Amino acid sequence: MRTTKWIAIFLAALIMSLCIGTAISEDTEPLTQQTLTREGLRMAIPVEAEELGLLQYAGMPLVDQPYDAVSGVPVRAYFTLQFYFPELMDESKTFTEEELSARIRNLYEVRLYDEATLDEAIAAGQTLTRITGYANVKEMGRQESLAYLFCSPDADTANMDEETLAIYQRLQALMPQIEASTQMVERYDPATSKGFPPVVAKDAAGNTVDNSIFKGYKLTAINFWGTFCGPCIQEMPDLGKLGANMPEGTQLIGIVTDSKGNEALEREITQQAGAMFTQIYMDSSLEAIAGTLVGVPTTMFVDENGNFVGEPMVGSANEAYYRNEIAARLALLP
Repeated sequence: MRTTKWIAIFLAALIMSLCIGTAISEDTEPLTQQTLTREGLRMAIPVEAEELGLLQYAGMPLVDQPYDAVSGVPVRAYFTLQFYFPELMDESKTFTEEELSARIRNLYEVRLYDEATLDEAIAAGQTLTRITGYANVKEMGRQESLAYLFCSPDADTANMDEETLAIYQRLQALMPQIEASTQMVERYDPATSKGFPPVVAKDAAGNTVDNSIFKGYKLTAINFWGTFCGPCIQEMPDLGKLGANMPEGTQLIGIVTDSKGNEALEREITQQAGAMFTQIYMDSSLEAIAGTLVGVPTTMFVDENGNFVGEPMVGSANEAYYRNEIAARLALLP
């Protein structure tokens, strides 16, 4: 059975796909930072790599039930930076899963293991290469009983034409820079956190916004969305109607996850939809909470102190559904 390139890419980029990408330059490029704070990782991606537009960041987040592994040492989570062959960007073509797999290369992978389980395997004589399946692997560090391993695959140029090979080799040359920038940071997990993290950011009007935005409202609905996201744009008119007539003591705000460089598009989308509620642009202080999202749109609900009220709502909905959710969250408050 054949599958379109877009479906396959969506499945591969489960957490947050980064359309990363530019013209090849011999100069040292500035960096843009990408963070997966929930899993305790931060890495810097060269602008040159972003502008190539052929990278995807894929993986599986930390789970209570670890993944099976060939070595018998279960992986708790993994994150892989992948290179997609240029021909996969041709929307007129379709590929089988086997054909798609042959046109993707892992550039690096970070794996998380339970440190006790990893130590037992090493004490029993297993090597990190045997455990991970990678020849080039080193331990980055440990936190919260997790061991972080950085894995670098050997170069694989099979089935590459001249254009693909040139891009792949350039990306390979950038890997040491990316590896050097990859570091562990404090994990943020909304499941164990009482509320929204401290934030200082800018809204679409250029005003500074912090957690005081929640004050004076019994409930705030926070809609995370992106200008690239079809379902987000589709529900925006309903959100516009909702935001214009919120229940007493409640408010709706938006957080634009891909706002950098897309400010004009954000304004066009919200204005056409009549969505005049506050839009907050991504900032480093929002990386922690954004790093927990499994996708957009996602809507979180907090009280006036920023404490979460119920679980996040993942996916798009109409105005009536949102009103029912708001009523249900209000009923949870004392």
